[in-house]
Amino acid sequence: LIVVPTLRCNLSCSYCQVSRANEKATGYDWTTEITNKFVEYVEVNASEDVKIEFQGGEPSLRLDIITDIVHRIKKTKRNASFVICTNLSNISKELLKLVSRDDFTISSSLDGPPKMHERNRTLEVKNTDQFFNNLDYILSKFGASKISLLPTIVDYSRINETIDFFYEKRLPEIFLRLVNFQGFARK
Repeated sequence: LIVVPTLRCNLSCSYCQVSRANEKATGYDWTTEITNKFVEYVEVNASEDVKIEFQGGEPSLRLDIITDIVHRIKKTKRNASFVICTNLSNISKELLKLVSRDDFTISSSLDGPPKMHERNRTLEVKNTDQFFNNLDYILSKFGASKISLLPTIVDYSRINETIDFFYEKRLPEIFLRLVNFQGFARK
């Protein structure tokens, strides 16, 4: 199940595929009522092996909702697993606590070498450095099996650069994804 606890995001990626809202915007997060209805739905309708992926916006902005869902779902679905699709701009203690669970993994975007990633996603050197520092931390602390990294290909002439970068980072797999013209990516 893919769920979006918030549409708010702290970045403005050039080809964001959702209709994101500014990080400070109000009215774009799940309420307690929505969270309760989702948990009830999973308890009644999902299999014991349900996988729940938290997307956004930037779901790490609402780790309180994610933590609540994980704890409540695990009471009735012991084999449930979870994925957070994050831009890795913030790896707080709360996020690391979730990631340290055996049933919790990360999905993030990595378009290639720092300059390529910056041009497409982080847009500023500071944000790019933070992303790569956080990525390196996750890889060193948890290993490559804890994180799935997906590039979005917008310039076919540079695809080898992306593949070579994944190889240099010793990332065990790569899924080459073409840009999907949805959300802000339509522009």
